[in-house]
Amino acid sequence: MKIFVTLIVCLLLNACAVTEVDSQQNALSAHNKSANVHNYDSERFYIQFVDALNQNTEQALRSKINLDVSADYLDAELGLDSVSKSDMKKSLERLNERFIYVLSEQANLQWSYVGGELNQHDKKISYYRATEGDYFAYYTLTWRHNKLVDIESTLLTMGVSSMFSMAAQLVAANTSTEVEKRLNSFVKLAINGDTERVPLAYQRLSKEFQQSNLVLGVLTTYLAEQEFAELPLAFSEFMQSEIPIHPRFYGYYTDTGNYQAAIDCLKQLPTAVFEDPRIQAEIASIHFLDGQADIAKTVLRNGILNHPYDVYSYFWLLDFALKTKDFEESELLLNVLRDRFFVEYSRQDLVEVEGGDGFVNSRFYTRYQTYLKNAA
Repeated sequence: MKIFVTLIVCLLLNACAVTEVDSQQNALSAHNKSANVHNYDSERFYIQFVDALNQNTEQALRSKINLDVSADYLDAELGLDSVSKSDMKKSLERLNERFIYVLSEQANLQWSYVGGELNQHDKKISYYRATEGDYFAYYTLTWRHNKLVDIESTLLTMGVSSMFSMAAQLVAANTSTEVEKRLNSFVKLAINGDTERVPLAYQRLSKEFQQSNLVLGVLTTYLAEQEFAELPLAFSEFMQSEIPIHPRFYGYYTDTGNYQAAIDCLKQLPTAVFEDPRIQAEIASIHFLDGQADIAKTVLRNGILNHPYDVYSYFWLLDFALKTKDFEESELLLNVLRDRFFVEYSRQDLVEVEGGDGFVNSRFYTRYQTYLKNAA
């Protein structure tokens, strides 16, 4: 699974020190004035917000951000007494701008509401899946007083507030210019997929930074996208000795064959996200890799029962059915895909899937062809 690279925001760590903001400083505030007031205690508010995200992601996000509310929330959550509210708002402005830019530049992104935690009085949390073809990511949006106060990558637990917190820590600790250069160099190399220089850049960081939320988020995203990249020695030693359990590490454990740890990582996700069909398909895939095909199929069947109109689980179950030569279930799934989603598979489509050759040479494929002719 590919995680959209929202981590470009990391490049702004140095800019989080107090500086003059550019002409876009009032861009967020301008949208705040025209924002409609909704009852954000109702789940309907968050479901309807999907329509706005799909129509215009940038405008939807801007319309819900108020820097005064965001600064008050951040001050209450992080207790950053050393940072003035004015400085905090300037930094939040830059971080929000970067997150909005990265999310809105994905032209074909489709948003779906996954669920939320709406029973807290002082804040509400909603979870969204952003999908582009086979690629997807989850985002946690935190709300206070009807305003959006934090945007976070759910799998990485990295967002505006966590980025601001780390930047403030760098400033408070009087971090040397050399340390900041090393940190930013690592981030840039990782985002650019420089497989030759990333391992050394990671090794040059202090242990504190190597194991920080920011760096681990960047590194695991880089490793997910660079399939054959060399693992930094310090990272391998950390993973083998500590065996940390966090959603960001599930890909690493899957690749290294520690399938139970991979599933345990995904279990750390919020319940609404964990039960989403895409995550359940990931869990099914891990079980399948572990030689537990029956469990994998059961996970996907449960996903279909819980989300009968999400096509993703059907695709994965069909893939597993063909691979295990369960042609009867393959035929059934192909028929359902045609009836419910108007998806038809050609002979070529099927032979490109492992096990598809056997299916197209069976009586089940002949029956499927007849079914398509009758359905036309």
